[in-house]
Amino acid sequence: PSPRSREQRGRAFLEIRGLPGYPARKRNSRTVKEIVMADVKTPLARGAFVQVFSPRAMKNKDGTLGKAKYSINFLFPPGSDLEPLKQACLDVVTAKFGSDKSKYPAAARNKDKVLPFKDCANYDYAGYEPGWTFITATSDSKPDIRYAKRGADGKLVRLVDEADLYSGCWVQGIVNPYWRKVAENPGISFGLQAVVMVREPTDDETSFIGGRTNVDAEFEGVNFGDGASGASSADALFD
Repeated sequence: PSPRSREQRGRAFLEIRGLPGYPARKRNSRTVKEIVMADVKTPLARGAFVQVFSPRAMKNKDGTLGKAKYSINFLFPPGSDLEPLKQACLDVVTAKFGSDKSKYPAAARNKDKVLPFKDCANYDYAGYEPGWTFITATSDSKPDIRYAKRGADGKLVRLVDEADLYSGCWVQGIVNPYWRKVAENPGISFGLQAVVMVREPTDDETSFIGGRTNVDAEFEGVNFGDGASGASSADALFD
């Protein structure tokens, strides 16, 4: 998707007073490369593989590194309202191929390949539970990152400390679907515009990809002895 300035993203984000429970709606509909794209607010989700403060290059199928991007996976629990996201994806397909599905090319008829919604049960990662659905959103430019709280000026507070947003946190985002023009893998992807950190996970939710470890739980029942004796036991490994 075409990059937008921080000011533009921030303005679009703040106009969607996006705390949990507020209906998602489209913003800034536009045509880019003949594809209509619309900004949509996600439901409440858990963030995974959070890479929103600095871009990261991922490997291509041929083993080469692709372009570095900002990215995050949004994991939606069962019962989440995904209809606004799905409708936005349908709008992209309709804009590209028209409303007559009989005229769609084969690449656009396989919804499992075209639609960007994935079943967490098919992935062997911590936090990817049966019944949950996830999407991946990426951006060439840094997304707008906020806390789900307002400052004295009434605006959502900007989040700048990377330690405050990590995998496992509950988040909401603003994404925009677009048609992925890749010959061997056409379909819809989500561009990433903004992320809101709603809350940290509770103690029983912290075992997650890249998230913080619950130190108290990990060391429950451990009797810390004399540090010196512990050191000598470790030294014995190298005798």
